[in-house]
Amino acid sequence: MPGTNWKYSNLGYLTLGILIHKVSGEFYGDFLQQRIFRPLGMTSTRIISEADIIPNRSAEYRLVNGEVKNQEWVSPSVDTTADGSLYFSILDLAKWDAALYTDRLLTKSSLTQMWTVTPLRTGQPIIAHGVARLYLRNGAPPRLTTVIHGIE
Repeated sequence: MPGTNWKYSNLGYLTLGILIHKVSGEFYGDFLQQRIFRPLGMTSTRIISEADIIPNRSAEYRLVNGEVKNQEWVSPSVDTTADGSLYFSILDLAKWDAALYTDRLLTKSSLTQMWTVTPLRTGQPIIAHGVARLYLRNGAPPRLTTVIHGIE
């Protein structure tokens, strides 16, 4: 029955990338650069590229049996869709976070809807808006305290 269960899926993001291309005629990564990242001053955020030299890029890691290991290689063809495939620096994430408290990206109504926890008919809350919150500490580097992305 609709409204009684929820499962995370990347299909919506993938579809959004296709729609952006269909409507704008642009690759979704170029669209994001022109419409979001550049206007917000997010200078190191970009679509994943194995070829580009990205200053201060960190390596990707994974946790295996409690040990940090280098991330396994992923085919570049997988990193071309809108269901992820972005590099961010911590400073760019702070700019993104700051923009989420203004009307630079979204209307006040859209922001309110985005920050609102949506319950299922059962009353169970869905916290699944793909939101990360950064907190600044008296001039110290930003500290990522919460990442909410696809939680059931």
